[in-house]
Amino acid sequence: MLLYLPERIYNATVKDDDVYEKMVEEATSKIFVNDFVKSMSNYENDNPYLIGLQNYVTEKTPEEYQLELKLCFDDDLEKYKDQYKDMDLETKMYWLCEVNGGDMKPTEDFTKRNFEFINYYENNAKHNPEDYSNFIHMMYYAKITYREIMNLKDSKEVTLDDVKNYVRFEEALYNKCVATTKDARYYNMLYSKREQMYVLYFEFVGIRCKDLVKVIEIIGHHLYQGKFKYNNFTYFRMVFNLKCFMRFMDMGDLENARKHWAKLASIINFAFQNKPYTIKALNHYNNSFLDEFVDMSKFCYIIDRTYMKRHYINIDHLMTQLEKRYYRNFLSKQEKKQLDKYAKKGEFYTYEWASAKKVLLGMIE
Repeated sequence: MLLYLPERIYNATVKDDDVYEKMVEEATSKIFVNDFVKSMSNYENDNPYLIGLQNYVTEKTPEEYQLELKLCFDDDLEKYKDQYKDMDLETKMYWLCEVNGGDMKPTEDFTKRNFEFINYYENNAKHNPEDYSNFIHMMYYAKITYREIMNLKDSKEVTLDDVKNYVRFEEALYNKCVATTKDARYYNMLYSKREQMYVLYFEFVGIRCKDLVKVIEIIGHHLYQGKFKYNNFTYFRMVFNLKCFMRFMDMGDLENARKHWAKLASIINFAFQNKPYTIKALNHYNNSFLDEFVDMSKFCYIIDRTYMKRHYINIDHLMTQLEKRYYRNFLSKQEKKQLDKYAKKGEFYTYEWASAKKVLLGMIE
């Protein structure tokens, strides 16, 4: 999906619009090419194909939805803060979710926005779900699970029973949210968000459990059991395995670290073997993780090439010339300046960490 549009805007503007569908088809073929790095740089708001789509939708959208449409197309939602009080309820809820790029850092402001969103939802959308976009229902699931994770993250000790209790809580909430609608698009959107929240739970809570291998098994079961549209590749399985690998490396457990590195390498190998499929998986519905994928896979590629005894990641023969230059740090100054502004740097992995672990990394068979 090139543009995320709330259902009420989509239904009021371009549903069953052949011109729009042809424009999307053309833009998709021009933006998403058989090159992760090139596709990443193409998929930006200043792309002429995206601008053409945005202009077309804008012209067809009723005045009552114009403000919400601007929020969908803009990367800087903070500037609409003064208009918040004049927004209708769904637009307010959308703004509360997406301001600051949807950043989920546990700040005081974020906590306040979470509380406000949940209050709006439980007093309104919960009672009339058909009147609200699927995105709103998905984010209710995310806000409730996030609140629970934040409540648990400062606990002094995390036991296996604590993990199982969270899983029971999450499953009940997820099943309730799934029942909100039978729309397949909503299921895929919600399932992807579920993966994200399980990875978040692992990062803040589960990772501190002494029965770590068992915790990983439980969370991994939920990450791999779904019927996601692009089930052969998901971004959050990649994140999860990298987090597991790094945790075991920090513990000096090379055998379990190797297992997760092999899984991670398999995910990256699959991605390069199936670029069109993977690009679709990275850009489904309201989610776009192409820029995160490029940076994370480059990080893994460099570790594999620099420190490992043998190469688990075997993608050289599948790379374009641009991908080779990017992943091997052989870009020209002009290319580097242009591309560095697109790739999103991961916050939990650094090259300094890898360098500090180089001796242990070299011991992995």
